[in-house]
Amino acid sequence: MSLINLKNALINKSIIIDSSTPELIARANATAETLINRSYRDHRTDDQIRANALEGTIREFAIAKLTGGEINSQTPDFVTFDRNTFAWDILAYDLFIEVKPQRGENFNIRERTKSTLINNSDYYDVIVTVNIEHLGDTQYKVTPILIITSDNFVKHVKTSQFT
Repeated sequence: MSLINLKNALINKSIIIDSSTPELIARANATAETLINRSYRDHRTDDQIRANALEGTIREFAIAKLTGGEINSQTPDFVTFDRNTFAWDILAYDLFIEVKPQRGENFNIRERTKSTLINNSDYYDVIVTVNIEHLGDTQYKVTPILIITSDNFVKHVKTSQFT
């Protein structure tokens, strides 16, 4: 029933998100600072991390609003690597949701993201992919595209000859 509720909340829907709201800005900044200050770094510059954190926060706010769900408010724990603090974004309909960007018709992900999603699959129930369209200034149109259960994701990605 939970997946049906999620599908009904997201199918054929879009939402406009204003990225200038204080709550969204605070969350994006906190996320960026956590990633910038963790003990290990990826290939991104600080500015890229900030831009990615803003886009990720816009995605999270959109899905939370469409579903009436709650955003994961835990501070990511990269010291003890507690995946429950960062491996899911939204709790809605008793489902832990991980939100990912989808650009174009296909859900394409980098190898590192694929590995992370596989490793974290015990901590989220579904992946929701979304398209973000910048409408100008601080306005973004967010449209959900796919709902993928974690089991199906792991099964199909691990067995695919094309990933």
